[in-house]
Amino acid sequence: MAVSASRTQISLRCILFATDFSCCSQTALAEALALSRRYSSALYTVTVVPPDIADRYESPDPFYLRHAAENKMAELVKSGVFRGIEHHELVKEEAGFVAEVLFDLINKLDVDLIALATHGRGGIKKLALGSVAETIVSPQQYLWVDSGSGRRPSV
Repeated sequence: MAVSASRTQISLRCILFATDFSCCSQTALAEALALSRRYSSALYTVTVVPPDIADRYESPDPFYLRHAAENKMAELVKSGVFRGIEHHELVKEEAGFVAEVLFDLINKLDVDLIALATHGRGGIKKLALGSVAETIVSPQQYLWVDSGSGRRPSV
């Protein structure tokens, strides 16, 4: 008896990579870049600078965190990692939780896949700092990269 194997083709037109520019995010970026190249997807790289966090820091420049994020985003673009990929960079400064801002953006851009890293925090650290990765709940597929485990991510 012959068994016919059918493969499901997926289409990824738009991938959103959420970053905090940490080492953990670099792992998720590599996966997002690979998928973007494989599926010829547009890649949106986004970081969120919540104004309520920015207000808690005393800095000579009230826009310090936004400028720092813009500079890190510019360095990422200048590095050439996006070569050959349709890419867009967004630095969002909006009130609300990071996950809420990302979720709104996911809906506006009609995102097919979300790529983000988790820091692998547990216990009190997770309770105090939260987890954007676990908070994002959407009908889109997501690529969750746990940089602490050493395992290859899966979609």
